[in-house]
Amino acid sequence: MTTRHAGLQFLPGDGRTPFMANLAHAQKRRLISRLRKLPAEYVLLDLGSGSSFNTLDFFRMSNCGIVVTVPERPAIMNMQVFLKNLYLRILERKFSQDREIRELLSALHKLPMSSGLTTMELIRKEIAKIDLESAAAVDQICRQYRPHVIFNMGEHPDELKLAEKMSRGMGHVLSIEVDYLGFVFRDPTVITSIRKDTPLVPYQQKGPFSENIRQIASRITRYWDTPVENSAELLLRSTREDFERWHRPVRVRRWADQRTRTSRRISNFLNGNA
Repeated sequence: MTTRHAGLQFLPGDGRTPFMANLAHAQKRRLISRLRKLPAEYVLLDLGSGSSFNTLDFFRMSNCGIVVTVPERPAIMNMQVFLKNLYLRILERKFSQDREIRELLSALHKLPMSSGLTTMELIRKEIAKIDLESAAAVDQICRQYRPHVIFNMGEHPDELKLAEKMSRGMGHVLSIEVDYLGFVFRDPTVITSIRKDTPLVPYQQKGPFSENIRQIASRITRYWDTPVENSAELLLRSTREDFERWHRPVRVRRWADQRTRTSRRISNFLNGNA
């Protein structure tokens, strides 16, 4: 479908085609093949939450897909579970023709919680007992796939302090690194634009959300295939600057407006205009 925005086309999912979330394997393969052939510079797939095979397979079309989460511990834990399932799915498809490794992965999936944490390093060591070249392929996969993370509906830059702990956790469990693309502040104009059935960025040219989206778009075009060292620290610094510019002045203006209204009420009362 064409849109009113130049260069932007839209392909609806469940809204026009029922049961898209439950594609048969052959349908999914055909759809992925056709998506790869689209004459577009960027293709953005809005995938549902969860770790179904369909979601994981569409996500792994890219080596550096985008994971959107909120800066809250339960959501971040869910994101880490999703990424762990993603890497297990990648390994499963990589070694689908190797019966011994396939059985090993299946056995590791079924380990009880009391057996301890199953890390990518543990998986690599177990695979190395079977075949050293296959173990090297696991290392290559961990280096090759480098997800991007966006934090949505943030309130304060200090929430980004979780990012450093996230990076350590994913490095320990998954042996991977991630790049942090952006932090989107909670903005009431988002709700307004939804109620008006109007795209937000054209509707609200200036504001925290619109500027955050432009920043993310700029980083995607500049750094999509380029790892960014210390991206968590860089994002924290940038987000603090945004907070100072957008949030503190807003509070000052609101306080000033409230003081002005109060002064007017007092003046009206004294002049008998109340």
